[in-house]
Amino acid sequence: DIMSRHILYQEKEFEKNPYAHSKWSDTPNKMLASLFISCINKNSVFKSVLPSYSKGKADLLLESTLLEFYHHINSDGSSEGRMRIEFYLIEPKSGEVIATKEFVFKATSKTLDVIGGVRALNDASKSVALSLTQWLSSLDVLVIN
Repeated sequence: DIMSRHILYQEKEFEKNPYAHSKWSDTPNKMLASLFISCINKNSVFKSVLPSYSKGKADLLLESTLLEFYHHINSDGSSEGRMRIEFYLIEPKSGEVIATKEFVFKATSKTLDVIGGVRALNDASKSVALSLTQWLSSLDVLVIN
């Protein structure tokens, strides 16, 4: 489900459901990749950043696994957007994993509906993008040209 365009919500543990009449404009993976590339470029972490489909050669690869991305509705009537993602920084010539980092964010939703869930997931995504940029900037292995 996480690889689909369905906007997911969870009311009970281990049970995620799609909102009936709402979908993402693209899969979360593709939307998040665009956000992360934009944020990394904006903050000049690297000389340049290429999307995964580029034929260009890269000195480093950044891969990710989206583990959670849904609107969680709590039993007390509150809700939040939950996001968990793991990043892997890889040296492409050797295939060596240089660094890994997992980010977990929860952003409070103002409403219990899909709109509140989407806004909370947007907030969580922005927090991850900022934290990702800060993490990459802090690594000693990076040389910014």
